[in-house]
Amino acid sequence: MQSNDVLKETHNIEVDGRRFVYDVNELLILEVDDATWEYFEAAVDPSGPPPAARVAARFGPDVAADVVAQLRDAGLLVPAGDAHERLPPRRTGMLGVTLDVTHGCNLRCTYCFAEQGDYGLGRANMPEETARRAIDWLAERGDGEQGARVGFFGGEPLMNMPTVRSTVAYVNERLASGGKRVRLHVTTNGTLLNEGNVQYLAENKIDVQVSVDGTPKTHNKFRLFPSGRGSHDVVAGGIARLKSATGSAVLRATISPGEGDFRRSVDHLIDDLGGTVVAFEPASKSSCGPSIDADDMARIKSEWDAVAEDFAEHIKRGVVKPVGNIIKLLQAIHRRKKTVYGCTAGYANVAVDPSGDIYPCHRFVGEGDWKMGNVHSGEFDEGLRERFARNTVDQREPCRTCWARYTCGGRCAHEALESTGTIDAPDPLRCELVRHLTELSIKLYVQLKPYEQELLAKASA
Repeated sequence: MQSNDVLKETHNIEVDGRRFVYDVNELLILEVDDATWEYFEAAVDPSGPPPAARVAARFGPDVAADVVAQLRDAGLLVPAGDAHERLPPRRTGMLGVTLDVTHGCNLRCTYCFAEQGDYGLGRANMPEETARRAIDWLAERGDGEQGARVGFFGGEPLMNMPTVRSTVAYVNERLASGGKRVRLHVTTNGTLLNEGNVQYLAENKIDVQVSVDGTPKTHNKFRLFPSGRGSHDVVAGGIARLKSATGSAVLRATISPGEGDFRRSVDHLIDDLGGTVVAFEPASKSSCGPSIDADDMARIKSEWDAVAEDFAEHIKRGVVKPVGNIIKLLQAIHRRKKTVYGCTAGYANVAVDPSGDIYPCHRFVGEGDWKMGNVHSGEFDEGLRERFARNTVDQREPCRTCWARYTCGGRCAHEALESTGTIDAPDPLRCELVRHLTELSIKLYVQLKPYEQELLAKASA
C-alpha cells in the first residue's frame, strides 16, 4: 500500500458466518473473504500493525498485495484527500407549510409535547384568512420546479374543519391551478374520523396519519379523553372508516417510558387495525412525565430485534410487513440514497401557528427564540433559515464521523435541542437507536434474495 493511500470510511458487519463491509459514503454492502476481512479488522485497530502487514503475516505477501489491489479496484482504498465526499447544504425554495389550524385538543395525552394542544400559548383556532395568507406566503417563496406540501396539524386539526376546508379550496386555486403538484396531509388523533370527515379527506386526496399507541391497554394508558376514558375504541372505529374509504391506514405510535414491550403493539396495529404503514418512535424528552432513559432504550432495541426477525420471516413468505421504520432504512440501502438532513424543517418547510407566527416546524411552536417571522407582517429570518440549511450531518459533530449518518440524516433538530441544548448536536440515545436499527436493516438486507429486494423496493414506507 502506498503511503498516501487511505481506506474509505466503512463499517464491518458479520451475519451468520458471512462477513460484510458497508461503504459509508456509497451505502454499498460488499461481502469479503477472510483475508480482506483481516485487512478491515486491522484498520479499526490503530494500536496494531498496518493492515497490509497484518494480512501478509497471516496469509502471505502475495495475498496481501491482491487484497490491496482489489480494494483499490473497488474504490475503497483511495489517495488521501479523496476518501470523504462531503455533500453541500441544500439550496431550495420553500417546499411546504404545516398549519396549526387549532391550538386545542379533545384528548389529554399524558406525554403531549404540545401541552395538551395549545403549546403554552392558550387555546385558539386559526382564522381562515391566516391560513390563506400562509398559502400566499408559500406561493411567493416556493420552489417553482418542485411541488408543494401543505399539512394540517394541532392540537387536533379536525376540530377546525371550516379552516381545513377553506384552505384546501384555496390551495387548489392558488397553487394547484398552475399545474404544480400539491400534496395535502393531516395528522390526527383519530377520534373525529366520522363518516363526513373521512369522506371529505378521501374526496380531496388528503394523506392521513393517525396517532395510535398500540394495544388497547397501552393506548388507553396514555391517550385519554378529559373524562379519563381511554380513546382506543373510538380511534379504531375511525381507522376502519378511513381504510374503507381510502384503502390506506398510516399509523404512528409513541413508545413511552416503561413501555419497551411494543412488539405486540406492532402486530395489533397491522393485524387488528389494518395499518398499511406503521411507525414507532420513543417519546420526546419535552413530553410531560418521565423521559426515555438508557434502560428503556435497551428494552426498545431488544424489541426491535424481535420485530426485525419477524419482518424477515414474513418477507421469506413474500409478504412485506408494513413496518415503516425498517422499510425506510432497507429502501435507502437498496437505492443507495444518501440523506444529510433528518427532515426539511426550518430551511424548506415551516410551521405557522394560529396567529400567523412562523416556526421551523410544529415542534418549535411557542418557543420564542425560534420564531422565524409572521405571514401577516411578511417578516422572515433568513439567517435562522440558513442555520437550518447548514445543519447537515457533514457539518456537525459527532454526526460527521458516524457510520450511519447518510441513512439517518441527523434526525429531528428539536430532539437534539431537547437533549443537548442545541440543534447542532444530536440526542445520544436516539443516535444509539438509529445505529442499532441501521445495522439490523443491513443484516436483513444481505439475507434477501433479489426478488425479495425488488418486492421491498415497491413497498410503502
